[in-house]
Amino acid sequence: AATTFTFHLSAWGIFGLASTTLFLLTADAVALNGAASFVLIDTAARTPVIGGGNYADRVLVHEAGHFLVAYTTGLLPKRYTLTALDALRKAVGQRLAAFGTNAPPPPTAALSQ
Repeated sequence: AATTFTFHLSAWGIFGLASTTLFLLTADAVALNGAASFVLIDTAARTPVIGGGNYADRVLVHEAGHFLVAYTTGLLPKRYTLTALDALRKAVGQRLAAFGTNAPPPPTAALSQ
């Protein structure tokens, strides 16, 4: 038996929900460069209901391809993430660690000739 959910919203309720959603998406785009939206979509895609259960496998194969190309060209990654949430945590951690210090920015990968 399928379960259905019904929401009885007035026109003002729909307007309020749409306004709040647009405000949160705009705030995310400005403050976090869309990172929260990406984390939400990535997390939802990893659920069996939405992603079908094979999303994580596709991400692993995709990232393994990046690693293989980097390895064959001699550029080895120093770190990696497989979920958007891990990437956001690492980025925020780096920002917090460097906040208020005179530490130089992290080195970028340079191509050796």
